[in-house]
Amino acid sequence: MNFSVIFLQNKPSILLAAFVVLAQMLTPPSAAGINNNYQVNCVDPGAAPYSSIQAAVNDLPAPPPGGRNVVNIQSDCNENVTISGQTRLDLIGRCFGCNPPDPPAKITGVLLDPQGNPNGAVLSISGSQDVTISNLILTGGNTGLVVGGGS
Repeated sequence: MNFSVIFLQNKPSILLAAFVVLAQMLTPPSAAGINNNYQVNCVDPGAAPYSSIQAAVNDLPAPPPGGRNVVNIQSDCNENVTISGQTRLDLIGRCFGCNPPDPPAKITGVLLDPQGNPNGAVLSISGSQDVTISNLILTGGNTGLVVGGGS
């Protein structure tokens, strides 16, 4: 359930804010948008349906009307991730909204060139729209994040 708070300088704003909150509370879930949630745990594969971020991203369908695809990354992961042709996608490391918040999850790139040097982007996004990245640290690779190709 979403709640909006509207700050205006006059008293009618209190009534307006109450109306907005009430309207959002009464909005049916199908109209408000429902998210598809995907859980990833790279350290303990039995703890989540996916043992890699890429496997979860590869399985993503189109997001539901008004909703998003949400990939919750519960552990640190050693992989390079490529996202292409996605829309309304959230990559969230550990428990981003918790109080207190969990430390960020770390994605460490593993691609190496023939000499053993880091190679490629840890996270590459192309041909995608409305992608958010929260509570993640990108390390390794020769580039942390590459965004291109219409994204």
